[in-house]
Amino acid sequence: MVTLYLVRHAEAEATPADFDRELTPYGKEQARNLGNYLKTREIPLDKIICSSAVRALTTAKLIAAPLGHTVHPDPAIYNASLDTLVQTLKNINSTSSILLVGHNPGVTLLLNYLADTTEESLSPCSLRIIELPADDWSSITAHSGQIKAP
Repeated sequence: MVTLYLVRHAEAEATPADFDRELTPYGKEQARNLGNYLKTREIPLDKIICSSAVRALTTAKLIAAPLGHTVHPDPAIYNASLDTLVQTLKNINSTSSILLVGHNPGVTLLLNYLADTTEESLSPCSLRIIELPADDWSSITAHSGQIKAP
């Protein structure tokens, strides 16, 4: 069994330079609150990966801080297609639980693909936990995941 903690980046400012968009003060609060929530729930995370865009990287770092985790930015996650996100997960070695911070529409497409749901759009800093019946990430398959309550 592998578990994906899927997060859309927190609320960001609306500026023309998409890659460099910063979080709003509320977005920073959202990310800190999610990190603290995960810590109080003693969520077992092996690795945190995220888009290298400023808003996703900042979200991931604020979530990771109370958990004592290092964040691993991956430029491929920025505006990634569904295929790219699936391949990114399949390339992960020797971990059973991953927190991924990315962008819409990719994170919503990934959720719907893995768990066979029909969510329209993940809200900023929303969390979905997907348990997948696979021995490792390389063997994850479509529509096999179960969404778990956070």
